[in-house]
Formats: sequence, structure tokens, C-alpha cells
Amino acid sequence: MIGLGAALVLGAGAGPTASGLYGFSAVLTAMAVGSAFEKLSFRAVLYAVVATVFTVVVQAAFNTALSPLGVPPLTFPYVLTMWLFLLPGIDLTPRPKPSPVVSSH
Repeated sequence: MIGLGAALVLGAGAGPTASGLYGFSAVLTAMAVGSAFEKLSFRAVLYAVVATVFTVVVQAAFNTALSPLGVPPLTFPYVLTMWLFLLPGIDLTPRPKPSPVVSSH
């Protein structure tokens, strides 16, 4: 419902919206962000809603960019959104290198 609502608010056509073009990747994003990669909480639900709306925007951008080539975006909007929304949770701090062991032989 969030993906459908976002698509309609953002001006997507009735045909692509009714055919589920904006819903599939949005549902995948909502399920993955909302429950698979986060513990269920209000924050996770809010994060999932934002990610779902972002997926609709990415879907529209890829539909526009790839339609002249005749290439459907398939689930790439979902994949790209997941990378972008999971990246902040990755610990990117450098790991300390173990000190070399010096043998006294």
C-alpha cells in the first residue's frame, strides 16, 4: 500500500501502477528492511517506510532511463535500495592489525 500510494502521489500513471510495476520492488524492500535485517521496532518500521518510498522513486528513474532501450529494470531498484539502506549498518571502522610476532631464535 505504501508503494502504491507513493507511486500515485508522485504522479505515476494508472496503467503501470495497476499492473504492479511500482509495487513489487517496494514490497520486497518493505519486507527486507522492516523485518529481515532489522529487529521489529517503531524505528525499523519507519526506516522501512522511507526505504519503500525511495524504492518507488528509484523504480521510476530506472523505468524512465531504460525504457528507450527496451530494458525492464526488474528488481534492480530493490537491490540498489537495499545496498543504500543497509550500508549505514555496516561497521566500516578499520580493524587494528595484529602486531607481528618477533621470534628470538
